[in-house]
Amino acid sequence: MPPESLIEPLRRTVADIDKQLPVIDAMSVRQELDMYGYAGPRFALALFSAFAAAAMLLTLVGIYGVLAFVTAQRTKEIGIHIALGARPLHVIWMVVRQAAILAVIGVAVGLPLALAAGHFAQSELIHTSQRDPLTLLAAICILPLLALTGTLLPARRATAINPTEALRAE
Repeated sequence: MPPESLIEPLRRTVADIDKQLPVIDAMSVRQELDMYGYAGPRFALALFSAFAAAAMLLTLVGIYGVLAFVTAQRTKEIGIHIALGARPLHVIWMVVRQAAILAVIGVAVGLPLALAAGHFAQSELIHTSQRDPLTLLAAICILPLLALTGTLLPARRATAINPTEALRAE
């Protein structure tokens, strides 16, 4: 028997038990699965989004850690700059410039790799292409902003370096 033929007897049985209880949108399990067939791609989208957010957070933390270490290694150089009269904005620019150069190199190397990787993820893309210009533009803008955001705290710490202590530390 086709499952659809059981819907009307089911409605009559429910009405015999309780006339106040309506049976709305009764369908077979197969119809239910067909109706919500996008659950797999939706789950993949949610999973990719969660991984992308985690990757962005790890990027921010990683950039902060590396640049905090590099800035700490340059304590003597920054101390000399401050002792010679460098303004805090110059010191911040010195640290941020290094991160900006690395971010531009990262985007230049990562963009062709992202285009190549799009070929492998093509089966998971729904209603978009693997070379979606809006997505690529967002990545090109967001990743350098993450790099600069991760640089600001080490750069601000660099402005607080006492030149006397920096020169004495070595």
